[in-house]
Parts: sequence; C-alpha cells; structure tokens
Amino acid sequence: MKKILLILLLTLAFFIILREGSSYLYQSKEEARVYNTGLYWLTKTDISPKHQSDSFLLPYLLYQLHADLTPTEFARLCNTILIAGILLLIFYFAFEFNVWAGVFIGLFVLLSPLVLIQKVWIGFPDHLTFFFSSATILLLDRISEDRRRFWYAQLCIVLLLGAWNHFYQFSIIVGLLVLIKFSSEKKIEWKLSGLILGTLILARILSLLLFYLKGISFEDSRLSTVRDES
Repeated sequence: MKKILLILLLTLAFFIILREGSSYLYQSKEEARVYNTGLYWLTKTDISPKHQSDSFLLPYLLYQLHADLTPTEFARLCNTILIAGILLLIFYFAFEFNVWAGVFIGLFVLLSPLVLIQKVWIGFPDHLTFFFSSATILLLDRISEDRRRFWYAQLCIVLLLGAWNHFYQFSIIVGLLVLIKFSSEKKIEWKLSGLILGTLILARILSLLLFYLKGISFEDSRLSTVRDES
C-alpha cells in the first residue's frame, strides 16, 4: 500500500512538471512553432478526400464524439494525450521495478527532444502515436510474464488503434519494440510476430475499406510522395 501511494505521488508530481514546467523549460518563439491547422479542421467534418487513410483516427474520433474544440483546446488536448503516455510509462516502470526507475523514465522523456518537438509541432497525431507506443511497451512486457489471452487481446486493440492513427510511423515503432524484445529474450516468438503483423495488416485493410465505403478512392499520399521524389 505504501508503494502504491508513493508511485501515485510520483505520477502526480510528474503530471504537474510535464503540464506546467515543460512550458517554461521549452519556451519557443511564435515564429518557430508549426501548427497543423489542417488536422484541426478535419475534426469538424466526416471522413472526406481531405482525410488520409493512414492517419485518420484522431480527427475522426473527435468528430464522432462531437467535440467542438477551439484551436487552443485542440492543442491542449494533444498535449494532455502526450502527458498521459509519459505518465503511463512512469507509473508502470515505478510499479514493476522501483520508484527510481519511474523517476529515470520521467526525466529521460522530459529532457529528450520528444517533449521539445511536441511543444513546437502543435496539432499533429504524433501525441496519440506516442500514447499507443507507450501502451505497446507495457503490453509486450506483460506478455513476457503473463501469457493469458487478455493481454494479447489488449495488444491487438492498441495495435489496431495505433495503426489507424499513424500507420507507417506506428508500424516502424512497433517493429523496433518487437526487435528489442526478441533481442533481450534471445528468442523469436513467431506466434506473437504473426499476431502483430496480422493485426497491423488488418488495420490497414479496414481503414481502406472504411474510406471505400465512404466513396473515397484509394490514394496514399506517403507512397505518392516517395514515388514522386524518386
């Protein structure tokens, strides 16, 4: 009980630090900031040709929830999602290992370029991608210790949502996390690999199907950009 209380206090302390202190730690001039106003306006409409099939979750979810946010509220929401992802890691590492592990993770993320970038690049889906990446780390670790189907089901849900939020970026992150897991355990879990790969592919197919049902023809702007540059 004492450990849980200490971890909760640690999490609360980092919540205050990340919410208030990071703004002072990473002050930036207005001209240095990059605002993704396009993503904000997508929260006001149903899926349309302006949406990208590989990164539609955040604006589409806010639209379905009828969250009529102002630009300031939208930026605050993105920052809150980022903080939630960081606190998730802090709480888990402090609980699974010790409080100092939680402190280390909190300071490591706070002082990393991640927080700086998210304070300057405002209104991008990367905040939610980080949250799902944090959840993936936790679930992969739980699966290493507990083989119950519950954890596999949770992992599939997170992978599905993460792929809808930012398919290419999230897939690369998940691939690296799985590689680290297999390297540390010195064995390859083919069933887990198949589950992860299958879920990511299924997520992509479902997103394309959703756009098709909305009458939107397939166009992958990421691949088109690579093709044009080559």
